[in-house]
Amino acid sequence: MTVLSLKRKTGFYLIGIFILLVSCSESQTTDANESYTRWSGKKATSDLKIHHGQYSQTGGLFKEYTLFLELEPSDEWRDEFFKENELIADDEDWSLPEDAPAWFNPDKNCKRWKSLYLQDPATGIMFIYEVQ
Repeated sequence: MTVLSLKRKTGFYLIGIFILLVSCSESQTTDANESYTRWSGKKATSDLKIHHGQYSQTGGLFKEYTLFLELEPSDEWRDEFFKENELIADDEDWSLPEDAPAWFNPDKNCKRWKSLYLQDPATGIMFIYEVQ
């Protein structure tokens, strides 16, 4: 084995280790708009006001995340969101996640869909809690 091929192999190993370490890093934000963008993959449009957000993503291969959002959508945005995600109303009792931020405090009279998608019927404000 020549010195050049040994250096090349070492270089490839170092690059591989670097990529592995970088891809395993965690990502977190408490910025409301950034939380929405990381979750949805796009910036909020003018028909959506993001009040609060918290997003954390684990490192590793599967990129699991936890999201808390408080937002004020237009009726059109909300209807499209429900349609795209095929959300079904759920009347069962629910409770807040133990790790919910202080601002994540939906009223018990909120309508609930699927996992923990909530909307206050009086204000239209939505609370979203999603773990994936």
